Amino acid sequence: MYKIGELSQASGISRETIRYYESVGIMPPAPRASNGYRIYNDADLERLKFIKKARLLGFSLKDIVLMLDDDSVETMPICEQVLSQLAHQAEMILMRIHYLQSLHNQIQNIIKKGQQLPIDVNMKDCVCGLIKQIELKENEVYDERIAQNP
Repeated sequence: MYKIGELSQASGISRETIRYYESVGIMPPAPRASNGYRIYNDADLERLKFIKKARLLGFSLKDIVLMLDDDSVETMPICEQVLSQLAHQAEMILMRIHYLQSLHNQIQNIIKKGQQLPIDVNMKDCVCGLIKQIELKENEVYDERIAQNP
């Protein structure tokens, strides 16, 4: 049996987040001890660990609820949905890697050029001027909205 602080420490999830998960139904309501403290068991700990791992893989709480809901009836089996979402997440990660590599190259170029610039009090030939000159190609821009809304 765990109190919320012990569960938080064992799972690596904050007390506030555990309470939030209970309030939105991703965690079942915890029974209370006579002193009013929430009491959790090993199954609750395992559920929290699963939720944490699924969140790290990019699943939303809504997705996780479906994974944890044994009674859900879907047209496509849940494992196929999860695989599909994982494939989409992998694609988004590759897009993000491409974007970050492009951004890294541009930053390295600015650093290299910036180190060769004379001190310019008029701010025409300075590092800020180099930043203004950057041209991002449309396909190089990573759109956070795409990654957040698969």
